[in-house]
Amino acid sequence: MVFDGQVDHLIVSTGGFDLATPKAVQVVADRGGSGPLEGMRAACETLGPEAAEIVVFAAVDAPFLPSDYVRRIASTAGDRGAAFAAYGESFYPTNSAWRLETLRKQLAACKPDDGPKVLLRKASASRLDWKDQSGHDPFANLNTLADLIALQRRAPDPFGNQSAPAL
Repeated sequence: MVFDGQVDHLIVSTGGFDLATPKAVQVVADRGGSGPLEGMRAACETLGPEAAEIVVFAAVDAPFLPSDYVRRIASTAGDRGAAFAAYGESFYPTNSAWRLETLRKQLAACKPDDGPKVLLRKASASRLDWKDQSGHDPFANLNTLADLIALQRRAPDPFGNQSAPAL
């Protein structure tokens, strides 16, 4: 797992549904609604004053995050206050890192219709592109059946065959 040994605290925010996770993972429900900003709020409220200075977020439906994701995005956010992941022309505002104080300030000032893109823009977040690092989009996520098929083709075969079986 990308976060193993790279984070002090791992939180998964859900839309209020039960989720089975390893014991080291803390599950929190979104506060007052659902969506990425509610998950970010839930994480901020869960983290106490002793929390790390940098908070890293990743979409739960992106199975191929790069192994250097946490290190690179946290370093960039530490320099600028906030950073988000990109792959060429595609960008992923839910895959981001923030100085905790910057995030709390942006969340407190956001309007009900704001989303992660608005917060990142207002924070003058850095775009961190992995295009030169990977032959495939490591942030591709799963929203449709077509996404599932495409991502399945990239997944390693659990039986050790040379290529994953076609659906």
